[in-house]
Amino acid sequence: MAYSKDTRELVLAYLSQGHTYEEARKELGVGTTTIKSWKRLLNETGSLETRRKQRRSSKYPCQELSAYIKANPDATLEEIATHFGGSISGAHDALGRNGITYKKKSHSTLSETKKNARPLMQNLPKSHPEPI
Repeated sequence: MAYSKDTRELVLAYLSQGHTYEEARKELGVGTTTIKSWKRLLNETGSLETRRKQRRSSKYPCQELSAYIKANPDATLEEIATHFGGSISGAHDALGRNGITYKKKSHSTLSETKKNARPLMQNLPKSHPEPI
């Protein structure tokens, strides 16, 4: 949680009285790096108001993504990312934001996997411990 503007002003007023960053840290419980960033903010903007994060527009516009998925239902995340010029994790996040589930069901079950693994485990050398 961000400190209030009043707290920021109080800390910087404390410093302007001749106290050091270390004294302010001990007395007011605010880290020196935080205090320095507040001073920089005040020098750059003239205000201690918190900055709004600059967000870029999405590389995966909602309607275009939905249309692409309808046209290419078997597209992989990598193909989606390449088409939109983004990353694979970005494609995954965009699908989630748009409520598009993208899980592919596995055709094997746990019991099927265990059954297929038994012949492989019989061929292991005896020096290897048995898997749990």
